[in-house]
Amino acid sequence: MNYKGWAKTQWTNGNGQEFYYAEAHSFINPASNSLAKRQITVTHNGGVKPIQMWLSCGNQSVMMTETPQGGVWTWTLDQKCSQSQGGGQISKYLEYLQNYNSEYQGVVQMTLQPYDHQSKSNGNCDQGFRSVLLCFGPQDYGHSSTNIIKASELKPANYQLGDQNFWVGGLAQYFIESNKDYQGNYVLIIDQEIDEMGALSCAVAYSKGNDTYRGAIDLAGKWTVTGTHRINGYKAYEKYNKDWSNEAQRFVCTGLLDISTCSQQNPCIDVCGVTFAYPGHRNESSIKLNCLSRVDWYGDTTKERYKTIKDNLLNGRYKTPNENFQPIHVFDTKMIGGWVDASDGIETFAPNSYFDRNFMHINDDSIKIFTNHIRFNNTTLWQGNAGAAIAPAAYGYVNGPITDSQVNGVFVHRVTHKFDNNRAQDDDMGGLISNRVCFNDDYFHEKNDIYMGSLTINNLYVPSLENIHKSDVNSISRVIVLSAINPGSDTTKGNPTDRLHFYKRPTSKNVLKNAYIQGIKLENVNVNLPYSYDHDKGYSQGMYCVGDYVYGPLNKDFSGNIPYADKDGNNFTVHLYIDKVLY
Repeated sequence: MNYKGWAKTQWTNGNGQEFYYAEAHSFINPASNSLAKRQITVTHNGGVKPIQMWLSCGNQSVMMTETPQGGVWTWTLDQKCSQSQGGGQISKYLEYLQNYNSEYQGVVQMTLQPYDHQSKSNGNCDQGFRSVLLCFGPQDYGHSSTNIIKASELKPANYQLGDQNFWVGGLAQYFIESNKDYQGNYVLIIDQEIDEMGALSCAVAYSKGNDTYRGAIDLAGKWTVTGTHRINGYKAYEKYNKDWSNEAQRFVCTGLLDISTCSQQNPCIDVCGVTFAYPGHRNESSIKLNCLSRVDWYGDTTKERYKTIKDNLLNGRYKTPNENFQPIHVFDTKMIGGWVDASDGIETFAPNSYFDRNFMHINDDSIKIFTNHIRFNNTTLWQGNAGAAIAPAAYGYVNGPITDSQVNGVFVHRVTHKFDNNRAQDDDMGGLISNRVCFNDDYFHEKNDIYMGSLTINNLYVPSLENIHKSDVNSISRVIVLSAINPGSDTTKGNPTDRLHFYKRPTSKNVLKNAYIQGIKLENVNVNLPYSYDHDKGYSQGMYCVGDYVYGPLNKDFSGNIPYADKDGNNFTVHLYIDKVLY
């Protein structure tokens, strides 16, 4: 897996430094082989030599040692860094991996961060313009099934039945047109670079007027996805939000991997060692695993099967509810080139799902928690300014209550959060953690038993990578923002420099009822708060918000009833309970 790419839209941190170029390189290392005695060497081969070279691995960062001759930087991974070089000790993280799971201790992601000379013609924008991902792990992950589908055999997404409003993903076409056994257990092998739009998607969608009806074809077996080549979404990424004939086309064609199965095996979807490049502008993730509602596709002929799907979409006929999804497992995947907004990390509605040792380069929301008993372990991020590193409750579009979930080890090696027009993102609710429940009316109905509680976030890390000029490539707005807001924000109304100016979305009813946010713990949070914005006003660590200008700092435990009135004069009370927000 190699990647070299420029940003479609540049990321700019709070210091005005731009991040617009990334590389990724893979090195074969047996899964059980520790890296503790290895040495990393970086050699400068041309152009202006960087001032410094930083290396981040897990929750440790070091400034590498430059040789006396210059232009070569080295670091032995069991070496202890002096305070003048950052004070990190990468061997501590590698030792943790050994104790955590020695069988896979050799699966590691690192970030190489050169500090380049300040450009006189471009201010200080060149100092952190590029980052390099280093990935270590096995070349391939084995599988035992003989029921193999080669990704190279799949066609791109296309419209069907001569109807350009009806779009079907390539993996869905493979089953529909060959009438394959939907109950079989399959291994999908990424046997070559896949660059056709929607080729590995089981998604189906139909646009009618302003509405789009969508789902995935019904499958019932276990799925394993692995391979050494990339799933490359550049064609859809390049289109961004234009030149699509309708929303159905855009949704299906931006799917890098979409699978939903009613298999009762655990896990029922297992994705290991796969690289996704250039996730596109989808207003959600380009990878949806047990996330899309399933539709039947019976019929004696291909045409009849397509007609069944179309009719089921238009009439809202879906299979069993999403709460019956069985867990998925995602291990050692890489999402690289996620420069655009409205493109998120991997999504699932399946309770008890497990993520470990994954890397995400995402402008919008990276870790999204849609349901209960989710585990995210040892995640490395490059985070842009359009979303949050951790997004529990994911705008209110959830599968039941968000309870008993754990996020252990989130290593945000690059982050470019900042204030624009005195706002942390367009709704002033930006932060490393932001729940944003404001878009789904159903979230605020007590009868739906939807709430958030018992969420533990442990070992959240953002390195402070200062150069000799005391300038840092990383910047954050806030650590955490907890909200119970409906509706969302509008930057076109009122004074754009005002904070928390919320408007009333068109709706037949105002549905703000209760929101419960309980048992959240931030343990071992390692961020350099003086370098985050608004630290002097008490908002660096956190903020709660429930309505127009009803907000406050979240620097200690908080619980209570917060009254407020909407713009129509209706009075409401939000019951906001926040227990043990620990720093």
